[in-house]
Amino acid sequence: MTPEQDQFIQRMTQVFEAQGAQRILGMLLGALLIHPEGQMNAQELQESLHVSRAAVSQGCTTLEQIGFIEKIRVKGERKSYYRIRPGVWERIALQGIKKLQMFVDVADYGLQLAPNSQLADMKSFFEYWQAAYPRILAEWHSTRKQP
Repeated sequence: MTPEQDQFIQRMTQVFEAQGAQRILGMLLGALLIHPEGQMNAQELQESLHVSRAAVSQGCTTLEQIGFIEKIRVKGERKSYYRIRPGVWERIALQGIKKLQMFVDVADYGLQLAPNSQLADMKSFFEYWQAAYPRILAEWHSTRKQP
């Protein structure tokens, strides 16, 4: 890794840590995002990040489970490789819509118990963003260049 690539990985790690995620998740994602081939095997990740095999294994398993990366096989090779899952950013945004519904639901519940302007404002705010997400995603799709 170049010093610039290392700096990118550090910044990605900081982003993940700021979200309350484990440090290794940001490191792994950063390495995969910045790698010229877009995929790396566990040994390459371990060596480039200077972390243990267990840390790579656990981190990759977590990133697979939450849908950030996928494990692939390269024809003629025995090792598995990891890469960023195609469409991951849109999938994360769609998960965000589901999280917004949780806020709408709890505001609704609160309004049934104790109607007030704070809860009404909360519900309105999250309903607005819930409706805006699909429009924003559609706009994003329309600006993408198709291969």
